[in-house]
Amino acid sequence: MSFKFDNDCSLNILAASKELNLDENDYSIVTSFNCLNKKILLVGDAGIKIEKELLNQNIDLKSDIFKISHHGSVTANSEAFLKAIKARVVAISVGINNKFNHPSAVILDRLQNLPVDIYRTDVAGTMVFLANNKTIKLIK
Repeated sequence: MSFKFDNDCSLNILAASKELNLDENDYSIVTSFNCLNKKILLVGDAGIKIEKELLNQNIDLKSDIFKISHHGSVTANSEAFLKAIKARVVAISVGINNKFNHPSAVILDRLQNLPVDIYRTDVAGTMVFLANNKTIKLIK
């Protein structure tokens, strides 16, 4: 499903499952927001099962910004999925000293091996990105 906002912007629903036997995190809606030749991929808390389904559908997941799944949990963010996204910027929404120890060291290691800028809310606080057709930068 796709929603057009104008000639330059759209929101595409990539996954929204009605299946009844999923892990509750896999009910997350996966969306791609496209505007002015920039793409932002938002996957909520979707796990590896949903990642595999998206990869198997050969959907173009390449995105400029990726808001990492499930606060950087190892239940998501597989190496294959991260490589398919090819993000320039990864945002990790995570609380300071959270009881789950998110983001996982495994996920941080995966990200360190990719050519990506990593931003974390537990370090930077609230994040606002400004993007145009040439650049993306953190302004807050």
